[in-house]
Amino acid sequence: AVAYNAVISACAASGQWWESESIFIQMQNAQVRPSLVTYSCRISAFAKAGKWERSIEVLRETLAARLVPDVIMYNAVISACGNG
Repeated sequence: AVAYNAVISACAASGQWWESESIFIQMQNAQVRPSLVTYSCRISAFAKAGKWERSIEVLRETLAARLVPDVIMYNAVISACGNG
């Protein structure tokens, strides 16, 4: 998962949210289990793009995956909502 997270994070940093989602789908197809970091990177990608609704959806996906969001993730979602 670490390599996927690095690529998703790089896509997020460069504003390419669509590429980060493509990598996430590839990750799932490879049957690699996303981590809390994976979901946080995705939220950051959407936050940077002003897609606050999608950030909230990813938070819900995190909870559905039975992962416990941390302060960093909640801050990213709040930031996304503030920028949207």
